[in-house]
Order: sequence, then C-alpha cells, then structure tokens
Amino acid sequence: MSQQIEVSINNQVVLQFDRQPRLAGKQRQFLDNMDEDMDQGIDLAGQPCPSPTPFQKAQYVAMTLMRALDEKDDELVAACCSYLGSRHADLKVIKTLMHGDSIQMELVF
Repeated sequence: MSQQIEVSINNQVVLQFDRQPRLAGKQRQFLDNMDEDMDQGIDLAGQPCPSPTPFQKAQYVAMTLMRALDEKDDELVAACCSYLGSRHADLKVIKTLMHGDSIQMELVF
C-alpha cells in the first residue's frame, strides 16, 4: 500500500498527502460524520445519488478537494485528504484535467 496520495491538476502535481500518520479520535469522528452525511445523498456531477456507493463518495470528496484547493481552504483540503486516505487505502493518484468549466477526474487505485 502506498503511503502517499498524489493530486495532479493538468498533469502538474499540486499535492502529496501522507496517509501514514494515525488520526486523532476527533478527526476520525469528523470523517465518520462526513460518511453519515453523504449516506443521506449527494449530488455528483449534477446527478442526484440518494444512496452513494463508496466509490461515488470518493468521487464526491475528490471534487470537493479540487474546490478546496482552488479556494485555498487548507482545513477542507486536509479533511478531504484524510477521508480519502483512510477510507480508500488503495487510492494512489487523483488526476484532474481542467479546461474552462470542464473538469475530468480519474481516481487511480
């Protein structure tokens, strides 16, 4: 298992997140709350997902991560990376291509 998640935008690495450090209890609870909130339904690429799968949740959190990076919201970036790193141990890379309003994302496991 890789200890890093690499995030690239337009083929440029913008973030490497080390998933190795153990999360504190409050952080784990926050991630559990994120899961419970998403269980109530999410909007993924304009489509409602009333009962999202773990992969759909990963896509949603990865998109949220892209928005947080764009807005320079470091706390949200950390939460998204922590979620993806703890819930998807085999996730290696988030590749994002942006062209104007068009966003293509690939999660590499």
